[in-house]
Amino acid sequence: MEGNSSQRRRITNLREIDSNELDFGKNSIVGEGAFGIVHKASWNGREVAVKKLRALMNRGDSQWQEFWREVEILNQISNHSCVVEFVGVTSFDNPTQSTWALITEFVQHGSVEDLLIKKALDVPDVAVLNMAFEAAHGLQHLHNSNVIHRDLAARNLLVTTRNNGQYHALVSDFGLSRVKDAWESKGFTLSTTRPYKWSAPEVLVPDQERPEYFRYSASSDVFSYGVVLYEMFARESPWKNVDAFDAAYRVKNGERMPLPPRILPAVKQLVQKCWEHEPRDRPSLLEILSLLQSILESTRRGDRAPSNLNAFASNTFRTSQPQNEVKSDQPYYDWVNAIDGTPSTNQSDQAMEQKDEGSPNPEDERMEPLIELKRIAQERDEWKERAQDRDQWKKRAEELMRQEAYIKYTVSFVFAVLCVIVAVCLSISSRFH
Repeated sequence: MEGNSSQRRRITNLREIDSNELDFGKNSIVGEGAFGIVHKASWNGREVAVKKLRALMNRGDSQWQEFWREVEILNQISNHSCVVEFVGVTSFDNPTQSTWALITEFVQHGSVEDLLIKKALDVPDVAVLNMAFEAAHGLQHLHNSNVIHRDLAARNLLVTTRNNGQYHALVSDFGLSRVKDAWESKGFTLSTTRPYKWSAPEVLVPDQERPEYFRYSASSDVFSYGVVLYEMFARESPWKNVDAFDAAYRVKNGERMPLPPRILPAVKQLVQKCWEHEPRDRPSLLEILSLLQSILESTRRGDRAPSNLNAFASNTFRTSQPQNEVKSDQPYYDWVNAIDGTPSTNQSDQAMEQKDEGSPNPEDERMEPLIELKRIAQERDEWKERAQDRDQWKKRAEELMRQEAYIKYTVSFVFAVLCVIVAVCLSISSRFH
């Protein structure tokens, strides 16, 4: 682990906090997932969140190096009002090894998912619009820093209140997206780690030019942002009651979720633009921010939200801008190995040109992994149904056996009674003779 220690020392201004300085108190666990446990703690009189990562147990040097690389990113770009503040790192010793944990600011209201879906609080549309605007602003900051979130969802937008008492959204959980992918095939299943229901169609299957890699970009984050808007304004989880693999298969084939009437018309059209199948047809975050700002100002004035997106954005959305054009909100591609989830370290891979539309597209071959996942999911569901049917038939068989035993008992009893009656009759008859 010496290489990891040297890499840690190269991170400038990294705050390493002694775990003895953290006061966890009783019932400190505030969240738990496949990758870690989040504790609420006090440090120097300040409330902080301490995330202990399960994924950092029994890992090799390459995974630790990836972790410290992401810590360096967190340390550099969390200085934004719409991004959760990164406080530092700490280590915990156990009998066999030391493991590290991330420390961030503690956000008292949980996530947007907690606020709007799980608790279903009656938050006005103007407040939801404001949080949507802040989420886009935070995401734009990540993209300007050449960081792609890759796991954008309402659960990863934290909610706080400041001096004005209003809700504010903070983008979180962005630094470990590559770390999660790097380790997911080494102890976690795809179905529990990959956000299929939030994923853009181009990242659901390996890239056609480089089939050993999945490709993420700013545009794939924009697609996920559209799903976040759905969560925020529809107030429900995406693809409800639909299997994750089935949802991914539908999205890849062009199907999208129906948008309920409660969503503001202009927001509804923005969601549809974010869900465009081709990455180049989706709006940039600058365009999204411009539109949301206009809708927000209109809503604050009490005006009716515009029913036509073009009323605000007729000259805003770009027309077929090439994906490989370098812009502040269009950072590099993020290539992830499709075999073991290991991120590509070749810097030249980070800005490969997209293939021309007229080029052959072996879609059938690229869909094979997704089709196989869907087949596995369907087979799993079939076995569940068969198991349920087996249990039902077992219960029915037991019920029939009880009925059969009752009938046999009844017949035996009736036969015995008849025998007694016949015997009595014969006895009486013999006396008269």
